[in-house]
Amino acid sequence: MHKAAMEKLNVTEQPVPRPSSDKKVARLAAFVAALVLILLYLPHSSVPDLNRGCFPWQKSKTDGRVSIEQLNALGRSFDRDHGIAESYFIEHPSQEILAASLFEYTKVPHLAGNRELAEYTRDKWLSFGIQDVEIVEYEVLLNTPTNRSFIDFYRGEMLDKPTWSAALKEDHLTQDPGSSQDIPFFHGYSKNGTAKGNLVYLNYASPQDFADVLAAGVDLKGKIGIARYGHLFRGIKVELAQRHNMAAMLLYDDPSEDGIVTVANGHLAYPLGPARNPSAVQRGSVQFLSLLPGDPTTPGYASKPGCERQPANFSTPSIPSLPISGRDAKYLLSTLNGFGPTIKGFRGAFPDIEYTVGGGPGIVSLANVVEYDYSPIYNVIAKIPGHFEDQVILGNHRDAWVRGAADPSSGSAALDSIVETFATLSQSDYTPLRTLVFASWDAEEYGLVGSTEWVEEFAESLKTKAAVYLNVDVASSGQAFHCSASPLLHSAIRQVTQAVPALSGGLGLPGVPPKRTLADEWSGHISTLGSGSDYTAFQDFLGVSSSDFGFGGSNKGSAVYHYHSQYDSYHWLTQFGDEKLKGLQASARVWGLLAYRLLESPVISLNATLYGEEVRRYVDELPKDVTKHHKKAVKKLAKTAKKIEKRGIQLDARARKANARVKDWSRLSNAQKMALLREIAELNTAYKQMERAFVDEHGLKDRPFFKHVLYSPGRWTGYAGVVFGSIREATPKDLGKAYKRLIKVLKQVGKE
Repeated sequence: MHKAAMEKLNVTEQPVPRPSSDKKVARLAAFVAALVLILLYLPHSSVPDLNRGCFPWQKSKTDGRVSIEQLNALGRSFDRDHGIAESYFIEHPSQEILAASLFEYTKVPHLAGNRELAEYTRDKWLSFGIQDVEIVEYEVLLNTPTNRSFIDFYRGEMLDKPTWSAALKEDHLTQDPGSSQDIPFFHGYSKNGTAKGNLVYLNYASPQDFADVLAAGVDLKGKIGIARYGHLFRGIKVELAQRHNMAAMLLYDDPSEDGIVTVANGHLAYPLGPARNPSAVQRGSVQFLSLLPGDPTTPGYASKPGCERQPANFSTPSIPSLPISGRDAKYLLSTLNGFGPTIKGFRGAFPDIEYTVGGGPGIVSLANVVEYDYSPIYNVIAKIPGHFEDQVILGNHRDAWVRGAADPSSGSAALDSIVETFATLSQSDYTPLRTLVFASWDAEEYGLVGSTEWVEEFAESLKTKAAVYLNVDVASSGQAFHCSASPLLHSAIRQVTQAVPALSGGLGLPGVPPKRTLADEWSGHISTLGSGSDYTAFQDFLGVSSSDFGFGGSNKGSAVYHYHSQYDSYHWLTQFGDEKLKGLQASARVWGLLAYRLLESPVISLNATLYGEEVRRYVDELPKDVTKHHKKAVKKLAKTAKKIEKRGIQLDARARKANARVKDWSRLSNAQKMALLREIAELNTAYKQMERAFVDEHGLKDRPFFKHVLYSPGRWTGYAGVVFGSIREATPKDLGKAYKRLIKVLKQVGKE
């Protein structure tokens, strides 16, 4: 072996004794061993591809093998002063830069399919110095308004002229330049068509509300429903109306959802104060999201030009629907005063409205005028290659119902700032340990379309490479932190909030932790993931550990958020929702710092112990109606949960040991380094596979897209997550089979 090579490998040259004839076999064995060492450890040689050891290396462009130079590069990465980089994620996202970015994204309305804004985002990321940025296009089914819809009310018999007509437009406000355009009201994926009939008030239009109305003796067939937003996803409200043979649905925001910040409580309406503007309208999709997100014509596969199309009616309504303002809703509800039964729990907060169910003599005639077509949408995807192929993915959607200052442009501004920070680090000879992916999704508002199509197209690659997905939809509509996440991410998120300054405090001195942190202002509660944003396909379809967080109102006097209204504008957000954009700045800090730590920890900083504890708790909290006749199955489930918890504890203990050993990297021989890397590889694969193991490839009953057996959107809630949905929502007849299937999947999670 060359002397320089020996010195590099800390090998000392020893005198070779003259062999005796009876040691020929030993000589031959030693020669073979030395030859193997030479092949492995010469400076310009390579070590075998470690993909066989389950470690996702970025392979060299020559022979796909890992070189000694790569080991040295890893050493530099392990020895990096992470404190300097982490401080940059705290200091960089200034309120001024975020405000400028937010202003650009909210200049004009940008419904799904806006190519110009996609190119703006791509070019901006390229200007930061990111080299790998592309626009990924899909052709998806979308509906758009072609003419103004109408809602007319006739008192008594229908005459030539209606008694009243809905305005179906939001007021132009001189104080808010973002309200200067007439943006038609419509629901994404709503049925084009007309309807007429008596009006019936349905409260929130939940399954229980429908049951209560029917129990009160009200006939729903052919009627037009009016219901307030809240408690469950709007698409399910329309689906239930359809199932009850109703003719159409009208949805509105009731002041009961605004807490104490109402005009009735003395607050001025926007733009003069924090209360809801009476003309505000909540647009949104009415796709049956708990059945299927994404393009309804391509369930489970990507929507590309020329692809096979399925009927859309599995997850889209067959009756028309329209969103209306509180002002228009109040008039319609007033026509029901004195008609029909009064049901407990149905009362809202409009003064002088009795909230009787109705079905009275007045007739509503309406038209929802929309056109369906296959339209292009544009995801913007960027990558910064790391030493390993494992991916940390950050995503935010770009499309909005109008200008979307909070939803989604606050998240877009935060994402831009993080892209710029990582680009700046990369220009200073920084290579992340893992590969970093940024995604600006399109058509989220219609039904998580852009992200779902991308996940469906690249599912096989993502199953192997995706370590975590970090989603931010609304980075800020207020100044109270909220978070939902897979339990694997709970610990990492809580630790990051302990490093991010509180909104009420300053940065402090460089390199010195803030005296008051975000963790001090936050309850620490992390919700389960259901659906409603772009994490859905990652968490529920693939089993990629995901999170979603941001800042919203506190329900303690916060300004009312004009969700999906044209008043979700730059003016509203900066003057009422998130003054000085402190929440937006904190979101960018949490997001960037969390991504950096997940990128740079040799064994990814996930916590399997917490996951195991959560699974055991979920079993303990199962309601009696799903356990009382299945005690044997519940006992098996509890036993399996304990095995999952045990496996999590063991996995975390191994991870702590491996991460501690990395600190001695410079003192390890190359053989020891390779052994350690194989251990790290196995651990990282184990963390990824722990989430993947909860995936049942058959999916939930009647909902094959949703494959995660632990977390899914509730079938009749839509947004809200449900735990063990397969057994909680099973019929008594199917419950036994559901238990068997669930236990079979969970046993794979608990396998050592």
